[in-house]
Amino acid sequence: MAMLFALVMFYGWQHFSSIEYGYRVESEKQQLSQLEEQNRQLRLTEAQLGDPARIDTMARQLGLTAPHPGQVVRPDANTEPVNAGGPVLAQATPVMPAIR
Repeated sequence: MAMLFALVMFYGWQHFSSIEYGYRVESEKQQLSQLEEQNRQLRLTEAQLGDPARIDTMARQLGLTAPHPGQVVRPDANTEPVNAGGPVLAQATPVMPAIR
């Protein structure tokens, strides 16, 4: 009788464990679905915030204008200035410590 009771209890424990794991799997699937939707919403918001027309409108509201010729210096350009009076790309030179 004790052996039969142990087998029934073992079967019941496995059965209820499988049901519990089924609920966990469904819960994880639902959470995954919510996270995918949140990710989609965040990507949409990122696209809206990065819209060049929106950025241009906000910049003009703040009083910013397009750069004048010579104001923009590209870091990949030659280190030699194109014109003597134009902007120059700043460069740092390493300083050797004084040896005493």
